[in-house]
Amino acid sequence: MAKTFFVPLSYGAQNQMRPRVKSVQFNDGYELRLGDGLNTMPQRWSVGWNALDQGGANAVEAWFVEHAGVRWFWWVPPRQTAPIKVVCKEWTRGPVDGSRTHDAMTAVFQQVFDLTG
Repeated sequence: MAKTFFVPLSYGAQNQMRPRVKSVQFNDGYELRLGDGLNTMPQRWSVGWNALDQGGANAVEAWFVEHAGVRWFWWVPPRQTAPIKVVCKEWTRGPVDGSRTHDAMTAVFQQVFDLTG
């Protein structure tokens, strides 16, 4: 069974919507557009943590490494109540300016539509 990711985010989580569309451009200037597949509106969230202590940052990074950008997990986006399936294929981690004990992290959560539950 898939796990649920829950680490409170700092302010500034953003959802970037980019509908999947197939289009054909005709020589007379007309264009035909169709949704590409059944799930054409995947969510892509940029999330971040301003200051995690070393233990918290290690735990978040271990979660991402465990899932390796391949295995999805449940996550509840800000201001939503229903969890979505996401993968995390990229993240960054670095020390907070002037701190020897806290790190800042950012990650990108991409919604997936797998059939497995």
